[in-house]
Amino acid sequence: MKYFIDFEATQFSGEIISIGCVDENGREFYSLVKPANPGEMTEFIVNLTGIRPEALAGAPSADRVFADFLDWLAQNEAVEFFCYGDSDAYFLKRTLPHVNSFRAQLGLSVIHTALTDYSAVIKKLFALKHSIALKKVVSYYRGESVEQNHNSLADALLLKEIYEQSQAQPAPEVSPFPEYQKGADLPKIQKRVIAVSGGMRKEFSSFGKAADWVMSEYMNMGDIVTDKTKSKVCSRIINAAEKEKRYCGYSWQITGARQNLNAWLCLLEPAAADMCRELLDKIQVMRDSGKVIYPSQENILHALCAVAPQDVRAVITGQDPYHEPGQAMGLSFSVPSGVKLPPSLRNIFKELHSDTGCPFPQSGDLTAWTKQGVLLLNSVLSVEAHRANSHKGLGWEKVTGSVLRAVSRLEQPAVFLCWGRQAHETLLKNASPHAMQTVLCSTHPSPLSAGRATAAYPAFLGSKPFSKTNEWLGRFGERIEWTL
Repeated sequence: MKYFIDFEATQFSGEIISIGCVDENGREFYSLVKPANPGEMTEFIVNLTGIRPEALAGAPSADRVFADFLDWLAQNEAVEFFCYGDSDAYFLKRTLPHVNSFRAQLGLSVIHTALTDYSAVIKKLFALKHSIALKKVVSYYRGESVEQNHNSLADALLLKEIYEQSQAQPAPEVSPFPEYQKGADLPKIQKRVIAVSGGMRKEFSSFGKAADWVMSEYMNMGDIVTDKTKSKVCSRIINAAEKEKRYCGYSWQITGARQNLNAWLCLLEPAAADMCRELLDKIQVMRDSGKVIYPSQENILHALCAVAPQDVRAVITGQDPYHEPGQAMGLSFSVPSGVKLPPSLRNIFKELHSDTGCPFPQSGDLTAWTKQGVLLLNSVLSVEAHRANSHKGLGWEKVTGSVLRAVSRLEQPAVFLCWGRQAHETLLKNASPHAMQTVLCSTHPSPLSAGRATAAYPAFLGSKPFSKTNEWLGRFGERIEWTL
């Protein structure tokens, strides 16, 4: 018997909060599930699923739901379960420790051992490079636009429809999803880290991979390797490259800024890429006419030069650059070393110290975060001196909106950190994060709002954005070293 199943779960602990399932004959099973940690119900999940904490408070426990689910299954034949995306298997694993009855454990285990991710089948069927949203596949088969409301039973029914249609129809000769096809998404990007010694040359796509190689070659078998160890090795590689020193017997070179920018421009919609070039020319004309524009011309696209698309693990969106002399450097919230910390950045550092225990940074330069895959992107990339928001509406929003859409299309884990209503609305307007990506919202770190929660957002101070980012990335074996 074939079953099509979907779960909704808490944002960080991954506990199942609803299960929806339909069998090949059309029988349906749906239930909310009371999580062991109800405090994990974030505003993001409430808005995404429509499931409110008060509804979960009266829901049956996981022990009850999965024991009932086991009874609901056909008892006299083998079972096959189909889900869409790799998150469902993760949710099962994270829920299993919270059940105590044998029958509930058996129910969860039966699903897990017989579970197939049908998105992988769809990728192969249409020769796609990236997984594609459930609603897009249904829209293709129906021939009309379909909305997805993230109800687990509704999504299970959509999956059943996809399965039946894909089994009955051959794949089209021309893919209906060219933007997801192999070779059509990410351009080939040159290696970023190069190690040279005599006739020996090693190339790596990231500092992390270079550090992995150094540790495997030069550390003893019994040495304890931690995230901090790897971070130190990365720092030594960067230091060796910047100061033209040898490290572990190799000369190190770092390439990538121009390649990074070209890669982003290839990912943007053509109109957005053209707009970017036009705006750079327009701003140069403004400078030539005597206007003072921040940041410097070479730093306007600093955020895109600093992080390659495939390295992005977090996105922190700001509004526009600082508009006073010596502050703007092309990275949201960042100021050059030696410049007095702006109030918002001081609150960011205050929360960083409270959240992670990192020492309070003495410099406001956030470049080290970009080397960890943090895209520090303002919505507007230039500003006239002493005139905040003076370049709002100039056209940058089209460019940065296209960047956010590009990130949401990349098949990699990432966290969108939206500090303030404007940042969140910008994201909602431009991007739809997929199953490997999540959104963390709070008020803006400005002194006017950092300590004040609203009906829509928790207060920035106390929101723990840095540890929550690593908690999410940890699901995929990734993390960011936030220490500056």
